[in-house]
Amino acid sequence: MVQFLFGGVYFNTISRLPAVHIFFWTENEFSAILAIFVPLYFLKEKSLVKFLWIGLAVFLIVYNDAKLAFLSLIVFFGGYGLMALKIFNLKYLGFIVLGLIGVFGLYFFRNYSVNGVYTIEYIISRLINNLIAQEPLEHLGTFNARSNAVILGVKEFVNSYFIGIGPGNSLKMMAEIVVPGTEEFTALSMHNFTLQLVTEMGLFGLGMHYIFFRKVEQAAFQSKYSLNMVFVFFVSCVISITLLSGAWANYFYLFILVYSIDFFKHNV
Repeated sequence: MVQFLFGGVYFNTISRLPAVHIFFWTENEFSAILAIFVPLYFLKEKSLVKFLWIGLAVFLIVYNDAKLAFLSLIVFFGGYGLMALKIFNLKYLGFIVLGLIGVFGLYFFRNYSVNGVYTIEYIISRLINNLIAQEPLEHLGTFNARSNAVILGVKEFVNSYFIGIGPGNSLKMMAEIVVPGTEEFTALSMHNFTLQLVTEMGLFGLGMHYIFFRKVEQAAFQSKYSLNMVFVFFVSCVISITLLSGAWANYFYLFILVYSIDFFKHNV
């Protein structure tokens, strides 16, 4: 809030003004931190003053135009609200119902235009068509860049015979499709933590995801919070983590992500 009100930057950081990023590389990196920390703070803090801090955090996320961070909070708090209905607390059944609600929500809002340009239906259908054809889109704009990360990530995972293209090589993969002259404004990394691990490390990356899921599942069964509530939190993380510049670009985020397993398992 100090940076928002008075400007200025931390030592050895680039200026992103008027965006607020404190000591993180970009405002998206900072917004991702807020998006993963707010749910844990909401669950743990009992004082009503928490709503003031959460309100300020949401304000900064919206101010930074970090749509995915805001969406992750909608998913978490929407799921939290639905947990008041008993059916949504029936282990996996409730979680399946939540997923179906999400799918139907996308269907009913398919004609909603993002930034007044592309509809949700257009973005999803174009991604699916190009994923099947394994043809990247013109690498301009946020939606094209994130779609290309999926298209090329899956393509290289298959073409590498499922062993991956090697740690760090996804940067070269994305750089190969950058439109000359747009380097400064174009995504140079996948911005997709989960897929980046699979693209670079193949089946070993999938194994890492499986081990992490098992840890989450164990924590969920031992938690004082409902099983589905724990899963909803980690689904929100899958959304907010895509804001990170790379798989290991934000150690603060990764620390909170790993710590959250203990948060739920031991109810710390």
